[in-house]
Amino acid sequence: MSSGKELVAALLDGRVMERPPFIPILGGFAQRMGQMSETDFRESPQLHAKALLQTADALSADALTVGAGCSIEVGIEACKRLAPVLQGRGLVACLSRPEPTSARAYCEEGADMVLVLEVDPAESGRFRTLRNVCKYYRVPVLLAAAGLEDPSALAQQLTLDGAIVPWPTGDEPGIIGGGLGTCPNDVAERGPGSPPRQSRFFWSFPGEIEPNSSPETLVRLGGMLTGQSGGVSG
Repeated sequence: MSSGKELVAALLDGRVMERPPFIPILGGFAQRMGQMSETDFRESPQLHAKALLQTADALSADALTVGAGCSIEVGIEACKRLAPVLQGRGLVACLSRPEPTSARAYCEEGADMVLVLEVDPAESGRFRTLRNVCKYYRVPVLLAAAGLEDPSALAQQLTLDGAIVPWPTGDEPGIIGGGLGTCPNDVAERGPGSPPRQSRFFWSFPGEIEPNSSPETLVRLGGMLTGQSGGVSG
């Protein structure tokens, strides 16, 4: 069975995968799972990294997403702490907006992919710079903002490498994440169904997982998607 890191590598290379990786965007939900204060989660790299690792374990995630819900400085330091303990997972950096300097720092720390969680079309020039920076490191940049009418088309317009789409058809260009809609409870109840394609696709939700989502539901969903049994870490 391939590790999360190997699945992410196949995803980025465009190879057919034994299964799509599961890459949920962890932020406030990890803070809740880690049972820590918002201040600790946002300001302590050690506690931030601990919460992300515990939550990824519980959800059977194939990659750790770093940077949602904290400053760039905390995110970068958390990357350094997580690198030795990824346990075969990939590493995905999250940016609140197109920040080329921050993306370079994450790429230097070994990020496999960069996700941008908010979008302002007026910043199209910064998006181009961001992609050029990441292209140097051979790291793709995807649009992962929630609530967009056509995220794949907007990602193309911004010259990005793909997007997270709630219900992709499989015909979208580039790398596509999604396939789980926007509500974990709904998809866990009926099951995730079949992936829309066998390459360049990963399971995810647009934007961060809602902090108030049911941990039990997401643990169950992670087990469905990865063939593992998850458990809530305390």
